[in-house]
Amino acid sequence: MLELIAKNNEELKYIIVDVASIVQVDASGEQVLSGLVETCSNSGVEILFARTERLEAELFRFGFKKRFGDNRFFDLRADALKYVWQELENSKNEDNQPQVEGLNDAVVSSKL
Repeated sequence: MLELIAKNNEELKYIIVDVASIVQVDASGEQVLSGLVETCSNSGVEILFARTERLEAELFRFGFKKRFGDNRFFDLRADALKYVWQELENSKNEDNQPQVEGLNDAVVSSKL
């Protein structure tokens, strides 16, 4: 997965991991997940987890949710996808907003 991220770093912003088939996470599994989330975050890719209801207690016990934020965990894949679409839409809207500083500087310069 890290190779895929490295190759597609410009386009890839989110990865949704469906964890429904994982029935438990031990300390070493938590370390692997933590390392994956940190590595991906450092590359600009956010890892989200879907269908986490089976793992709620273990993720809480390890402090995983507290450390990485509740906004990464979704009961349904559809909710994770909605979150991604909303974040992408918000990002797109922010990119299309005019920069006020640049506009103000241009107005001041044109008056001089």
